[in-house]
Amino acid sequence: MPHEDVDMARACAELIRAWHGRYGITGTPPWMREDALAGYRDRVGQFREADLSVPKCQEEIAREQKAGAFEWSCSVRVPLELWQEVSHTRRVLDQPPPRYLGEAADWIRQRFEALSRPTIQATTREELLQEAETFYAEVAAEQTSAVGGVAALLSCSLERSRWRQGIEGRVTLLSAEALGLKVVKKGERPEDLIDALRQGELVVEGVIGGPSRPIPDSCPHGNVER
Repeated sequence: MPHEDVDMARACAELIRAWHGRYGITGTPPWMREDALAGYRDRVGQFREADLSVPKCQEEIAREQKAGAFEWSCSVRVPLELWQEVSHTRRVLDQPPPRYLGEAADWIRQRFEALSRPTIQATTREELLQEAETFYAEVAAEQTSAVGGVAALLSCSLERSRWRQGIEGRVTLLSAEALGLKVVKKGERPEDLIDALRQGELVVEGVIGGPSRPIPDSCPHGNVER
């Protein structure tokens, strides 16, 4: 995904948060019921502490804006001064501003749709792994017995899908970025634990945590981190 799209998604997420924290919390519509108002204020408070550099949080605030406690403000026009403030901080001054809060949420969601692969079908673990190795080709290319990654990305994608071995199942494979993970490329972190594994200076004898029935059978998750 182009770097400007990454910055733009975060800018849109921060725009939504800033608007609700600055204008929405004091300008809720008079027809909003007390219970809805309490829920809205609670969500504003939760997002105040959210790390919007994390793609999952960006996706969550976009969903809240379109179909949650923030939905009432979808058609609100984005104040120019607020966008100028956010775009300056996120360095996207050359990007056109979203006109409405709902449009800002749409831009975030469209980015995540671009990061995901059309849903695949797999009836066996072998088929599922083959599809994953194709989609995560960059990670699979350097995967060894010491440094893995495909299994971690596949497992995280499976957490968002209902898939059972032996029956027809649909799975959407998501990129590492969309999953809130970072692929550590070779040489990116000199003298780091992951590079030590790559060079054979360290050996993984076992992995704690993860699925009780890993896919594939025993592949360390070395070059992918949360």
